[in-house]
Amino acid sequence: MKKTINFPDESKYVGEVKNGKPNGKGTLTYPDKGGKYDGDWKNGKYHGDGKLTYYDGGIYIGQFKNGKCDGYGDFKIRGGQKYSGNWKNGKYHGQGTLIWTNWDETSHKITKEKYIGEFKDGEIYTEKRLNWELSEKDNEEDYKFKVISEFDYEGVKSKFNFNKFLNLLKDEDDIFSLILKSCDADKDSLILEFMNPNDDINPDMNQYVDDIMYNKFLPKINSNFSYIPASCYYTYSDTLGESWFSKLDILQIKKHNKIYIVNSGWVRNNYFYSRVIKSLDIKVSKNILMDELIKGMKEHFFMPGVVGLSGGFKWKLNNIFKNIIPHTDSIIHFDQSRMEDNCFIFLTNNAENYKYCRPVLDNHHYNVESGGFDVWSEPEISDSIEEQKVNKKFRKIIKTKFSNHFHFNCKLNKWEESDIFSSRK
Repeated sequence: MKKTINFPDESKYVGEVKNGKPNGKGTLTYPDKGGKYDGDWKNGKYHGDGKLTYYDGGIYIGQFKNGKCDGYGDFKIRGGQKYSGNWKNGKYHGQGTLIWTNWDETSHKITKEKYIGEFKDGEIYTEKRLNWELSEKDNEEDYKFKVISEFDYEGVKSKFNFNKFLNLLKDEDDIFSLILKSCDADKDSLILEFMNPNDDINPDMNQYVDDIMYNKFLPKINSNFSYIPASCYYTYSDTLGESWFSKLDILQIKKHNKIYIVNSGWVRNNYFYSRVIKSLDIKVSKNILMDELIKGMKEHFFMPGVVGLSGGFKWKLNNIFKNIIPHTDSIIHFDQSRMEDNCFIFLTNNAENYKYCRPVLDNHHYNVESGGFDVWSEPEISDSIEEQKVNKKFRKIIKTKFSNHFHFNCKLNKWEESDIFSSRK
């Protein structure tokens, strides 16, 4: 319910109130001075997303914290000056772009100047730091060692250009390449260190690649990014000792007019990838989004194997059953007494519990909470059933975190509801 508060300085607030203070959505105006704030409040202060109009005509649109510009925002003032980028405690701080006007004594004209880079406490940050650009003088091996050895969250965050990422996203679909190019690094010299990471140069490189694939990396370096996990697929061959993994997520970017379906995974244990496979208008209908996700699963999930579906979506299970099936020529070679020749679909009971797909369905991810047991722990289905009888932690997760799971009956050539991993006593 909206309320009105008139302050002693003649400013006026109209909006949500808590404990006598602006809290929630609201607007503050200064009638005599011409200033105005419209947006989110917390405990009487600007906090969240909002628009602040100054009495001199300056306008800030972006994020606030404790009454000050903090986060990402755009600021324009009369005379042509403009700043777009990160803020901290009311000042330019982090990566940003500053445009200002200047009088050219030679041409006697007003010219525009532009700086793209790092700011600190409201000033252009000129302190010498590692540059990830590849120069003509660089030896490629030395360059690769320099960048990969310095590759961590702080290193990327300090060099990451958000606006450049958005521009590159129009034509580039590889997430690894997008991160590197947005830090002015040479993709061709470095991309193999992401596709096939090792700890020779950087002991944490495998973890960073894992974080990129599991939706942790981009949100950590820039708060404008977020993901909605949708589905995943794992398969493991005990015969070959190799596994394959693929997943689909929806990448969202604040105040951006598109969303992106991202496919990430690995092939044969050691070839990693993460790429955009579809861009959609942010106002896309739920039906079209669902159809695109199912299309993505059909193209990138190759049965036999196990599929995990997030309970945060209202899946069209009949459409999934039609599209996620093993190839007819392969079925005749299946031995369904072996786990690796079976096809399962697991559905979590809500979006939050989708995180349990990884410990349950991925044989690479040991998880104490599930008793260290996953669907691939025993190569024979019968042995797996026997193991579950004594593994209470695993059975509890299946029972409480998943609504049901389905098994593909090769003899009848159809999906059926299953109890192999759920109701054993």
